[in-house]
Amino acid sequence: DVILDLIRDVAPIEANIRRRDAELARQLRDALNSAALNAAEGSDQRGARRVNHYCIALGSAREAFVALRAAEAWGFVGPLPDDVRATMNRVIGTLVKVAR
Repeated sequence: DVILDLIRDVAPIEANIRRRDAELARQLRDALNSAALNAAEGSDQRGARRVNHYCIALGSAREAFVALRAAEAWGFVGPLPDDVRATMNRVIGTLVKVAR
């Protein structure tokens, strides 16, 4: 649910990015969707399959965060809100723990 809340928070930022760079916005959406879907799928798995899904979710969450930071660096959006940064770090931190 935290990732879904994050998607809701990022949606307006993604819309601003899309106006300047549609490909970066698509990658951001795909990465956040992948993080959510793989985290959900991994929660019902055991052993190596579980770890694999969480590792994919982790990579996708990191990709999404870098997409947001790249958009910020390119000047497509202003500074990322502190709550979005904090939630991204929370999601990534949790996925690091469960992927081990």
